[in-house]
Amino acid sequence: MRIPLFSLAAIAAFMLPSSPALAFDPSGTMASIFIILGLGSFTLLNLVLQMLFYFTGPYARSDFARIHAGISILMPLAALVLALKDNAGMADLTLKLGGILIAAGFALLPLLLRSSARQPTANSGLWLALGALVLMLPAMIIPPIGIMTCLAAAVALRYARELKARLLAILALIPALSMFLYWAVQKTGLMMTAG
Repeated sequence: MRIPLFSLAAIAAFMLPSSPALAFDPSGTMASIFIILGLGSFTLLNLVLQMLFYFTGPYARSDFARIHAGISILMPLAALVLALKDNAGMADLTLKLGGILIAAGFALLPLLLRSSARQPTANSGLWLALGALVLMLPAMIIPPIGIMTCLAAAVALRYARELKARLLAILALIPALSMFLYWAVQKTGLMMTAG
């Protein structure tokens, strides 16, 4: 009597130990997404702005560095509130708090940089405007980056001494602000219709 190969495979499969079914637990997911994508991206873009402001001179004014650090710390604080509200346990919370602590350290970096920042030069406005133009390019694809672009362009307008630097800053400011406002109106409309 021959036993078919299929029957032997079926018997072997039934003899394997069964593992429990694992269900997906969504607790902590929104905070994790916000910390990884939102806070991580913000920290990276903020570091770019910090380098730009350090080397072109705005950090030579201590009030500018304090304002930038004060605005920058708002994002890690929002992530902290979200992490405390939405976590899957102590290990998950500890991991999130570590990322938030690193982001907060980078957000407060202007307070350390202000003592060694370079003084503004005649070309500071031009370099700031060029930095705003570089930031404008990804802002056309990812509209929230437009906030950083607008900030860099506004500072460039403040430090620009030549017409060329002012025009470049305005050239970066108008499209980035337009795209950000269009995106914000779209998102607001979606939230109004969904709720």
